[in-house]
Amino acid sequence: MRQDIFFTQPADVLQDLTKENLKKAFPENHIFHDAQDANFKEDKDLTAYDKFYKKYKINWLLKNHVK
Repeated sequence: MRQDIFFTQPADVLQDLTKENLKKAFPENHIFHDAQDANFKEDKDLTAYDKFYKKYKINWLLKNHVK
């Protein structure tokens, strides 16, 4: 399974996993935008995996910043 794509709703079209696309998916969530910028310098960093918590870092960020 590719790790560099995402969707926001089950019926949505898959999108490339980029910082810009994530910001467009949650346009009003400026706290999430700032957290994303603070944690990921480049698009390739979005697929970083946290071995301690056993989850992708972007998933943790989404869980804690997107309601």
